[in-house]
Amino acid sequence: MLSLVVLAHVGCSAPQTTPPPPPAPYVASGNFTGVPSGTENQDQVFFAADAAMQSGRFVDAQRDFGTLYLLNPAYGNGIPQAALTQTCTYIGNDCNLLFARLHFIRDALFDQFGPMSGWPPAQSQDFDSILTCYEYALAQNWSTALATGQFIAQSSPLLGFQAAAAGCVNPAQQALAAQQQQAALGAAMQQWDQLYPCMNQQRQTLLTAAAAADWSSFLDAFPAYEQCATPLQQLIDSGVLENNPILGNDYDMAYSNMSEVEAIMFDNEATIEQTRAANTALASNEQYGALEMELELLQSEESRIRTEMGPLEASLEALSGSAAVPLQQRLTLLQSQLDGVLARRQQVLSEMATMRAAVGLP
Repeated sequence: MLSLVVLAHVGCSAPQTTPPPPPAPYVASGNFTGVPSGTENQDQVFFAADAAMQSGRFVDAQRDFGTLYLLNPAYGNGIPQAALTQTCTYIGNDCNLLFARLHFIRDALFDQFGPMSGWPPAQSQDFDSILTCYEYALAQNWSTALATGQFIAQSSPLLGFQAAAAGCVNPAQQALAAQQQQAALGAAMQQWDQLYPCMNQQRQTLLTAAAAADWSSFLDAFPAYEQCATPLQQLIDSGVLENNPILGNDYDMAYSNMSEVEAIMFDNEATIEQTRAANTALASNEQYGALEMELELLQSEESRIRTEMGPLEASLEALSGSAAVPLQQRLTLLQSQLDGVLARRQQVLSEMATMRAAVGLP
């Protein structure tokens, strides 16, 4: 990095044009330029700032060049402003905010808001709060910056204080709005990643049932589809994800796919309602409900018997003669039980089919 010393005429400091304000009560944190007393030696301030810059201590350099800017912005043919702009690049803070803060201090030093020595306590407190607001904003602590400066921007009796506070508050509000928008986008994308695949999966189940004219299965599957499709439709309607390049064609496809389900329901509304009424009638039929429970028990018993038979059949293959008799007898008994379960299962299914046919269901 080229030392800023070579830009100044060493041994011949710039003219001393420092305004003579009295010391102010405000003391900046170590990272920011405070209110100079007016007694600082400009050359000493410059050399300290330049040394900080050359050693990579850019925060210190920014603070000290800020002091020099307040003392004499024309020092060395404008070195302070150029150096401050460089520090903004290195640190990554907003130079507009930095210079707005410095200009506010300079206006105070030149008695733009009345002699500082005669300020009432409330004015001094507001002055401190405005500088603190800028410090928080430069650190991108937007919410604290807003909380610190908003009241002054709205209520200070001094228009200059209102304007200075607004210079800090407005960027903070804009940054917070952008953060909130980004957070909303992130939450919406998380919802999308959950809802879109779910909707498509359940939609496929509906399409399969509709293609087979199995409206009972269609109705059984619809609540699971609706659980995904309804919030997904609300997400689309909100417009949060509209024109989002990450989604590509999926955004339009989601709307199209859900519209296809709506069209199926509209075209088959009468049949679906008849099926719904028939399902309701079966649900209130105690005999049908008892058969459903029995069918579940029979299926469970069938699974238990087959599970037991499997290992026995494998073991039987390795045995012969009298050693195989106990296993064979057990398998014969289990097969008899399985035959009884299957026969009863078929009978239950037949009875259920008869009852379904009576209400117009397949």
